[in-house]
Amino acid sequence: MEFTAKQISDLVSGIIEGDPDVTIHKVSKIEEGEPGSISFLSNPVYTHYIYTTEASVVIVNKSFLPTLFFRIQINIFIYLYEKIISFASYFQINIK
Repeated sequence: MEFTAKQISDLVSGIIEGDPDVTIHKVSKIEEGEPGSISFLSNPVYTHYIYTTEASVVIVNKSFLPTLFFRIQINIFIYLYEKIISFASYFQINIK
């Protein structure tokens, strides 16, 4: 199944920064992200991966403030108004 960043953002009432038409066809861990995948940042321990992940979309909390501006232009960030966990449960994604 394939989704656009806009479709996912609409589903979770998020705000998109970047290309809303980028397509996603799988879920990945932030440290294993690759083009065409969506990942999320929920644990601050993994924040450094936000600057190196190849994931096409990264879901972050709306309070997240990236420190490297260039990475915002590369990745798509969807700021959530609801908990990231609700997204995972909607798609029945196992979070460990």
